[in-house]
Amino acid sequence: MFDRQRSAIELTHRAFSQGSAVQRRAMRSFVDSIEAQRALSEQATAFVDSAMETAVILTTANLPGDEAAMDAAEARFEEQRNAFGAFHDASWSLLSRSMRDNLAAYERYAEVYDDAVDAAFDTAAEGTDWMSERASGRLRNPERATEVEIDVE
Repeated sequence: MFDRQRSAIELTHRAFSQGSAVQRRAMRSFVDSIEAQRALSEQATAFVDSAMETAVILTTANLPGDEAAMDAAEARFEEQRNAFGAFHDASWSLLSRSMRDNLAAYERYAEVYDDAVDAAFDTAAEGTDWMSERASGRLRNPERATEVEIDVE
């Protein structure tokens, strides 16, 4: 009876440990995906930027009018594009740094939590071993202990 109980504790502990490892890998993968998302965003931004620049160049080249006004419009467009680029880079850098910091905090939490769970499972296994040793010395027929059904209601 106690061998089965100890086996169940060990299997549950192993399943928990594997689940915790999977959760950690998933968290790391999510954080790693931030850089891939950033790269995709930068490509999309570069595409839109190129299209907008082409549109501005074509518009200013084909509109009659004051050349100084057109130069001012192009300069204003360039300022806005640069401001957006700086905002874009700063936003992605902040997000990436924040996610990495959160991952580090999560890793520390998970390590402490896993250690506490390991200790709890070790205590349960040791308790089962202790009960087994005590019971085997006191039962007249220890093999019959596995045949007893206990109704807990």
